[in-house]
Amino acid sequence: MSQSEHVLAMNVEQAKIELQAMCAKAGLDFDKPNFALLWQTFKAFLAIPVECYAESFMFDCYPDADKLHVNLQRIFWIEYDAKQKDDTFVTKIGCRLRYIGDRDQLLSLKYVIGGPPAEKNEIKDTLLAVESSVHFTELLRMMPVSMIIGLW
Repeated sequence: MSQSEHVLAMNVEQAKIELQAMCAKAGLDFDKPNFALLWQTFKAFLAIPVECYAESFMFDCYPDADKLHVNLQRIFWIEYDAKQKDDTFVTKIGCRLRYIGDRDQLLSLKYVIGGPPAEKNEIKDTLLAVESSVHFTELLRMMPVSMIIGLW
């Protein structure tokens, strides 16, 4: 890679700040979030280089009583202990949406895709799988009641 092709990667804390700035620039309202707008913003965030030795994307929906939590997570493996073959530090930057609705409908939306470290083309495949799922289509029709961005 030539000097002009080198792309500087930010650290995870800087990436969280960047995601917050991207959401603000996109006009996302944390009290009345728009899932479609958040999805487009998060996909753009996935293209930003972040310092890590491996990363992945995870999308999950899980019901809890009368709420549905939807997480968009970018997962970073920061350090690796070769002797113990152990991920010594894994961190996630994510957006969590909360929906309120009919319990049966919310239970029907339970869904998880992604997770282990992946190549960029695998992340793109995961994004396409999410977008083509019935869960995604249903979430586009529903209105979330809140949104947070966090470092987990």
